[in-house]
Amino acid sequence: MLKDQPKWSEPKEKSRTLLPLAPDSTSIAEGDGVSLLDDVSNFRTPIGRKAEKANRKNKAIEKDVREYLAKKMKFIKKSQKQEKDRIKAEMVRLKELRDRIYRERIRLEKLGIEKEKLRIQKMSVEERIMLVDTSTLAGVQKLFYEQLQRGIIARRISTSDFSCPKLTTGLSKCSQCTQVGVPNITWNSTVATYAQNYANSRIGDCNLEHSNGSYGENLAKGSGSFTGTAAVNLWVAEKNCYDYNSNTCVGGQCLHYTQVVWRNSFRLGCARVQCNNGWWFVTCNYDPPGNYVGQRPY
Repeated sequence: MLKDQPKWSEPKEKSRTLLPLAPDSTSIAEGDGVSLLDDVSNFRTPIGRKAEKANRKNKAIEKDVREYLAKKMKFIKKSQKQEKDRIKAEMVRLKELRDRIYRERIRLEKLGIEKEKLRIQKMSVEERIMLVDTSTLAGVQKLFYEQLQRGIIARRISTSDFSCPKLTTGLSKCSQCTQVGVPNITWNSTVATYAQNYANSRIGDCNLEHSNGSYGENLAKGSGSFTGTAAVNLWVAEKNCYDYNSNTCVGGQCLHYTQVVWRNSFRLGCARVQCNNGWWFVTCNYDPPGNYVGQRPY
């Protein structure tokens, strides 16, 4: 140990003079655990209220949006249901319309078939009447059948769509009135002589039998004042039975008509004679002949 070591002593605590407190001052003693920065409630209160207000506003907006979306979805579902119901009703209506159209078509087809049957029956009856030889009849019966035959001829002529100018022979130049664009046909004395010779050969029986020569040929006969014009009009009236698309006769005879309008038949000769039974026999011959299978007349 060091000798003469000075002795140290604890420093005396300086006395502290307490100043009197001011009226608006605060005394903070040691160990109080209080700090001026600990109490911040006065700073946070305004911010918290604004946040709470904003939160309430956001919640209200979210609620409004949810309600709007719910209403929108309800409206969409309702609209979809209405549209489905409308489409379903329209499909039912269309089905009923199709069924009604189908029934009407069937009805019209049946009606057309019945009318066609009646027409064919009527034609058959008329053909039988036209084949009756009135020269073998007498009295009322003869008059009756002659009147029927004249009525049939007049009706067939009146239903024809053609009114053709007369030739010097009393026949019709029907190539000008068929309205199908074929060239005019010319009268040929050679063909006419052939027609006259064959007509003379039929005076005894008046049968509608073809001569089977090298010309095309149409035949007709009738009682009363049956003329060449009437005969040609009968042939032309068959136009209603000719179907150009299929090039066939539909619902009746049409080959007399197609020979009349045959484009490549340029020369014509006809004859008319009165048979021993009082009927008139008419024949027309065409050169070159028509009615070739597989070919159309125009």
